[in-house]
Amino acid sequence: MYLPLKLRDFESRGQVSVLNKWAESVTTALNSLKSGVSYATNKAAPAAIVVPPSKGDGLIHGRSPWEGDPAAVVLEDDFVSGGTGYNGTGPASNIGELEWLSIGTAPLLSIVGGTPPNLGSVQWYSNNAASSSAMLMLSGGGANVNNEGVWGSSWALFDNVDWILTWVFRFVPHYYSSGAVFDTTQKAIYIGLGGVTTPGLIATTSISRPDTFYGLRYDTSTSGAGINDTNMTFEAVQNQTTTSPARNNTQGLTQVTTLVPDANNWHRLDMVCTSSGLLTMVLDGSPANTFNVTLSPFTMTPAGGIGAFLFGTTPNCAEITWLSSLLPFWGMGSKITLAGFVTKTVCNGTFSWQNPSGAIGFIDLPVSAGSGSDSSGVTISGYPAVVPVVILGNDDTASPTYESMGIQVDYFSLVWNPGLNPTNSLKPTNTKARYW
Repeated sequence: MYLPLKLRDFESRGQVSVLNKWAESVTTALNSLKSGVSYATNKAAPAAIVVPPSKGDGLIHGRSPWEGDPAAVVLEDDFVSGGTGYNGTGPASNIGELEWLSIGTAPLLSIVGGTPPNLGSVQWYSNNAASSSAMLMLSGGGANVNNEGVWGSSWALFDNVDWILTWVFRFVPHYYSSGAVFDTTQKAIYIGLGGVTTPGLIATTSISRPDTFYGLRYDTSTSGAGINDTNMTFEAVQNQTTTSPARNNTQGLTQVTTLVPDANNWHRLDMVCTSSGLLTMVLDGSPANTFNVTLSPFTMTPAGGIGAFLFGTTPNCAEITWLSSLLPFWGMGSKITLAGFVTKTVCNGTFSWQNPSGAIGFIDLPVSAGSGSDSSGVTISGYPAVVPVVILGNDDTASPTYESMGIQVDYFSLVWNPGLNPTNSLKPTNTKARYW
């Protein structure tokens, strides 16, 4: 039986009498329906609404608010604005929020709009010179692409794991009044991370293939060892750069993807490193287009030897240099291992590369070793330092077609934090500047 729907007027004002009359009519109506209502004794209970547990952002934080937490490095660019020096072919600077720089020859270089989530992008096209290309890079090394600028502003990412890097891009045709042109022949495309010598190759020589590179490539060159890609291909390559560079088609570790360069379709390259020496690259989130590659430190033995010029000051340090045509792989903060010093044995060991400038760098020493030098049969090794790069240009085949293919770069991000490694048990330390 239904309970009466009545209100009591405790203050005897008579103000609820109207409401009680309405309640009586509702009660009467409900009771009249009782005989028509059937009850199922075994009716299942309504499905419970499961509220998911609160989730963080996948990072281990040192403090709140997260937006201002120095325990993580979060770089991101949507390329919706910015840029100075656009003149039809580049170079340009201050591109996007992170103020990227273009080097090389980039026809129709510009910022273009779009529709969410691809709201903006930086674009350029291929030119008509063999081996010529343009590259997008962070502007830290732009002032001096052959010396301190790149070596000093590069990242020792493979020495400092727990990061993920992402590029979003698409290839575009060139639209003319007579129709669209989209030609994938005679091309050199590299998207990912390049070695410290890459900007110098692109900016000052006619070389469109980096010597050191990790990422996604499409290169149709058939010269020398030959590459001759028909599909986008993952590659991790560590070829030596000299002071007299030339295109080196010796390939590294590769895996061919299912993607043939296509027009007007967005693609995503993710690069993940959570273990030393192990890099995972994924195209468009596809298990079929996933490449797990094991990297090795690069060892170099300059023919002219390596000199250790020691300074017995406080702090104790040594200038490491070599008489050789070989250019180094390492940048600021790279972990290098030196071996073979005979008289200055304090320089044998693993150190952090400091103040790099081409074939010169410094290491901090635990004790003073006095002045002097030692340059007999020394080797230097370590994982190469890198810079984020996107390269679009021509291979080394003669007479390529002008503006026959373009690229739009829509998004870049790099996140570094121990929380990216699910097996990491590290805890942030409050007394450390950035908690680690």
